[in-house]
Amino acid sequence: MERMAEDALPSGWQEIDDTDRDAGRYNPQPISRFEHGETGVGIRLTPADPKAGTGSGPGDDGENDYRVSVGEDGAGDMTPLTNASGHAGALGVARELMGAYNERCIDGNEDTEALFEDFAGTD
Repeated sequence: MERMAEDALPSGWQEIDDTDRDAGRYNPQPISRFEHGETGVGIRLTPADPKAGTGSGPGDDGENDYRVSVGEDGAGDMTPLTNASGHAGALGVARELMGAYNERCIDGNEDTEALFEDFAGTD
């Protein structure tokens, strides 16, 4: 499993260990969650098809697609924002989103909804 190193994260962001939350699921594809330490804004990377990679899906279609979701409260509800090709692609989108969040929302005082709208549907 490819993991993002802590030092590769933009300032203020950390990866959250969701082992307890995901303990009951059987899916070999990784799930990643990141949160901004000061504001609690969260980003979650999950397989777009929850059955992909488990042997119970309809073949390989969509097996490498990942959904990037965001939330104002990192531990709360997440809203699907966009899809990416594979976990590595989703990590790239997450890094870009984290950097833009720091620049536009933390430093620039822009509303998170405007940022999320700019990223919606991009992949």
